[in-house]
Amino acid sequence: MTVCVACGELASTLSLHRSAIPFYQRVLRSWRYPLSSSGLISMAALSAVMAIMLFLRKWTMFGSKGFCVALAWGSFWAYVFKAIRTSAMGDDEVHTPDFSDFYNDLVVPAIRGTAGTALIWAPTVVYLLFMKDLGLHELLEFNFLKDPVLWLVIAVSFVYVPMALVVGATGGGVFRMLNPVLVIIYILRIGIDYWIALIAIGAFGVVYVALNLVAGITSNLSIPVLAPWLAQFLVIYPAFAMAKVMGLLLYVRGDRVDYGVPEDYEINVLPGVEPRGQFAVVAKPIELAQDARGEVAKGPSPAEQIVSATAKGDWPKALDVFAKMPNLPSVPLSSDCYFGLAQAAVKKADYRQAVRALKAVMTSAPDDPIAPRACLLLARIYSERLSDPGTGERLFRHVLQRYPKSQEAQFAQTRLVRKTQPSTA
Repeated sequence: MTVCVACGELASTLSLHRSAIPFYQRVLRSWRYPLSSSGLISMAALSAVMAIMLFLRKWTMFGSKGFCVALAWGSFWAYVFKAIRTSAMGDDEVHTPDFSDFYNDLVVPAIRGTAGTALIWAPTVVYLLFMKDLGLHELLEFNFLKDPVLWLVIAVSFVYVPMALVVGATGGGVFRMLNPVLVIIYILRIGIDYWIALIAIGAFGVVYVALNLVAGITSNLSIPVLAPWLAQFLVIYPAFAMAKVMGLLLYVRGDRVDYGVPEDYEINVLPGVEPRGQFAVVAKPIELAQDARGEVAKGPSPAEQIVSATAKGDWPKALDVFAKMPNLPSVPLSSDCYFGLAQAAVKKADYRQAVRALKAVMTSAPDDPIAPRACLLLARIYSERLSDPGTGERLFRHVLQRYPKSQEAQFAQTRLVRKTQPSTA
């Protein structure tokens, strides 16, 4: 527990919200993200996969052509969504996605990436072909470029797509990505930082177009293997940089779109500083309870009663004492003890006490090895027992964000995918 050195009283850790460092300052460094050692290795590996798959597409049967394209496309979006999620955790390294599950790790990212990017061109196509009823000859004359409504449609698509991709990267299904009400609400909640992100994404979009022109020339060079690989390498750079921008947006403002828990968005003012204080003797004497003879009645505190009961394996008694405590004990119990109390409460269907104990684990020891299990159990209680799927989904996403390499994160990912599976079919 943190104690003030001067007075000996309990003190809160000095912290600020992540937004204390302006978002635009973070974004200015996003161009360096793909150029780190891990970024260059990841771009090289992804470029090789995409170049090989696109090469094999030319020399395989029709059915295999689709598989090669899907594998290349799925690999690309798996890397992009992984970059968004890890950047949302404040990680500046580029990580390789987990490709252990073909459907969840390749097919689902490909579907979500296709749905997100389709929003760039699909509204324009619908407007020109169905609302303006233009034929092929009229399209080739390019007179439609003078239509102000068309440019408005393009602008709206550009504003919409990044947030839709963020929703997809954090586990949202295609229906959530295509839900304009949800996406617009998220944009409004984030505020000015979203528009700053759009400017950065637009700048990288210009770089993408320029590098595509260079890649087109490079791919036609008579250098087998190397030329197509280098062409893919060039166009992946701006995609990784855009992913970094979207991830930083979540890192700074994710609490406004229910990503993670609010406590994770606080940063220590004095990082690395350890508390040095000791509890001071209170100025006023405490009047202790006395028995009939006037002697001080000594007895174990509630916390000591809980520890004693759990040591004997008497979890029902420990839970009964815990339930009678209006507040958590001044000296926190161990994470294992809180988790055991939660399990005992679940067996008795006392979900209020289970939530209370699990939240104590997440608050007092978020980095404890048992914390992912506690968060996952809390998510399941909200989803399955308390009929609060919104809070449950937020906690499942928190498991993915805070403990991405844990078994609990894999379970949370499965639950989120299962929830949105009809929308990705």
